[in-house]
Amino acid sequence: VDAIRVIRISAKAVTKNASILMWPLFSFFWICIFSAMFCIIGVLLMSSGNMIVQKIGDEVNGTKISLSNGTSTEITMMETNEAIKYLGLFDLFMWVWLCEFVQAVGIFTIGGDVAEWYFTDDNAPEEPEPELAEGEKRPCCYKCKKSKGVCGAFCHTFHLHLGTAAFGSLVITIVKLIKWWLAYMANEIQQANPDNKVLKYALACVMCIVHCFEKCVKYLSKNAYIYSTIKGTSFCWSSYKSFVMLWNNFTRFGATGISSAVVMLFGKLSIMMLSTLAAYYLIELNADFQNLASENYISSMGQFVITFVVFCMSYIVAEIFFSVYDIATDSIMLCYCFDVEDGGGEAFAQKMGFELEVKKTKEDDEHEDKGGIGCCACLPCCKKSAKTDGDE
Repeated sequence: VDAIRVIRISAKAVTKNASILMWPLFSFFWICIFSAMFCIIGVLLMSSGNMIVQKIGDEVNGTKISLSNGTSTEITMMETNEAIKYLGLFDLFMWVWLCEFVQAVGIFTIGGDVAEWYFTDDNAPEEPEPELAEGEKRPCCYKCKKSKGVCGAFCHTFHLHLGTAAFGSLVITIVKLIKWWLAYMANEIQQANPDNKVLKYALACVMCIVHCFEKCVKYLSKNAYIYSTIKGTSFCWSSYKSFVMLWNNFTRFGATGISSAVVMLFGKLSIMMLSTLAAYYLIELNADFQNLASENYISSMGQFVITFVVFCMSYIVAEIFFSVYDIATDSIMLCYCFDVEDGGGEAFAQKMGFELEVKKTKEDDEHEDKGGIGCCACLPCCKKSAKTDGDE
């Protein structure tokens, strides 16, 4: 029952904060920019080296140079420095890190916006701005605290959680690169022993375990991001606390995850089917596309290609935008657990419109009171705001 209610509130949160549906476009834009930039850097690195002239008959890296036509006795070759290869690996590492960082910022922004909406009393009057003494200025984080929605959540993330996002994305990047390295080594070992079936199955089991470990790290990191944006704690402490909360509410998280996956599956299939059918009938019912004498004539094979492209594009669009709903569901689930433990489920009851009787329990998190607040706790203008978030 709680899982269905959480999913309903998640759908309501996305509806009330429809602007968060545009955030994947912002993330996609920056990922494309970084991808293009690092591709150019990688090409320049791999094409850099010293041009040397080798005579026919000389050996280069153990291979004897020879030409079949014998028209020349010399050949110009590019000698690549070994350090360039390591710079290429560093370029790949930075590209993965920045892409993961952009996704982490998106989780902080969407999760923060949804959590702000969840804990905001819809019936409470807007608080007036406090008056300032003569010569006093408002802190730089004040406008971020006052503004709501995606802009306010992003500003809050930019001031307090960039370091947490960078560290968490670094952990995911290291795990992902280790997985790729193991995949490369497994491929090399398998090519050296192509007939060894036992080794093949053993390597497949190892890669499956590594893949599952990567998925677990990404899921825990996502919950740690959401926990951090709510409590204002560091990544490591948020990872530990979110894992403890997940363990204590294992059935709730499991039921919510399964229900959410089913809802997203049907949503994605509906979008793909409707988009594909619309493209098919748009071509089928247009007489200009069916006329053999027309310049716009589309054959049956062309019709299949167009509908297949529409099918693939609709899948990508559905995957991108339903990721927002996935983050919103995880955020609502964590907020619900916070609400039940600290507030007796009052916010949850308000959003659902019924009374919820839950025994109130409070936990004294000394770590949250002492420190570990965000990435810019050293900034005087952000310390007070960050500690206030931790207390809330």
